[in-house]
Amino acid sequence: MKTTVELPDELARRAREHARTHGLTLRELIERGLREQLRHDRAQPAYRWEPVTAGEPGDPFPDRAPHELAYDGQLSYGPQP
Repeated sequence: MKTTVELPDELARRAREHARTHGLTLRELIERGLREQLRHDRAQPAYRWEPVTAGEPGDPFPDRAPHELAYDGQLSYGPQP
């Protein structure tokens, strides 16, 4: 597939220089860069927030702050077994 991409002049100059230095065409350099970025994105799953619970079950507002509960070992993250 052919496509047109606009790049800042400095980036295009550096890319051409890098490709030439490493014995690549600009197309090969761009293709490698895209493949690497896509591989990297697939390898790292999106972060998923886990619920935080503190205090007694069903008590969303414990008497103590979460950092105090964490210090006492009473703060837990995520589903409990």
